[in-house]
Amino acid sequence: EAAHFPDLEVRAVYFDKQNRRWASTQGGQLTVHQNGTNKLIRFNNKPLSEYSIVAYAIMEDSRGNIWIGTKNDGLYKAMPTDLERNSYQLQHYPTVANEKKGFRIYSILEDRLHNIWIASYDAGLIRVNEDQGVCRFYRVTVSLPKYPANTFEQVRHLSMDRNGMVWAATTGGLLTLQSADRHGSGRYKVRIYRKQ
Repeated sequence: EAAHFPDLEVRAVYFDKQNRRWASTQGGQLTVHQNGTNKLIRFNNKPLSEYSIVAYAIMEDSRGNIWIGTKNDGLYKAMPTDLERNSYQLQHYPTVANEKKGFRIYSILEDRLHNIWIASYDAGLIRVNEDQGVCRFYRVTVSLPKYPANTFEQVRHLSMDRNGMVWAATTGGLLTLQSADRHGSGRYKVRIYRKQ
């Protein structure tokens, strides 16, 4: 297996629904392996080996899209263009917030309502709204009285429990998000766990 990683500093690893292992190294090598064999994956009709993407987060959504979060280069969304999912149309979002924030993506999650959530280390928690392949990004603002406004803007990790609650690990404490209704209105109840 070591031969698969010329640069052994692996930043992200993910197994997709086909049990293919996606891995990214600090040097920007993104690889896909299945049963010990390198898979020929194409982004925008070019071999994956021609791209330099230092992924910190990799996630496949329910539609087969591969989402890739990077530390300094924003977000990538790879949409399959063939049934075997060996060829993808790649979209790049250098930032998910504004020109000065939202390019450090540490975790990506899809909730039970098929919402995509982005954990940004410099712009906080982001919800993605997709409409006919176009992504719009909405920051979830969390504030407390007498507490600095940017306290929860450094999100390191996202997870979902068996009840569908989204958990966000931030440098300001732990957040949970629960959908306010079952119809996907986009309203969420936010609970904050922090040191008193």
